[in-house]
Amino acid sequence: MLTCAQQVLAEQGFAQFTMDEVAARIGASKATVYRRWSSRTELLAAAISSLEWNTAAPDTGCCART
Repeated sequence: MLTCAQQVLAEQGFAQFTMDEVAARIGASKATVYRRWSSRTELLAAAISSLEWNTAAPDTGCCART
């Protein structure tokens, strides 16, 4: 469910994110989603917090002055 929620968020953005769309993507009813997360905000928080941040910071060179 969280993967689907992340996909909906990435594709449609925060303002257009709905429980209906997440439920449709997982092939379940909206009630099924609400049994796990009581609100849109809770689902968004769970989806965002479960993202894997594995992108390394870019090497911008040395910042030391000589």
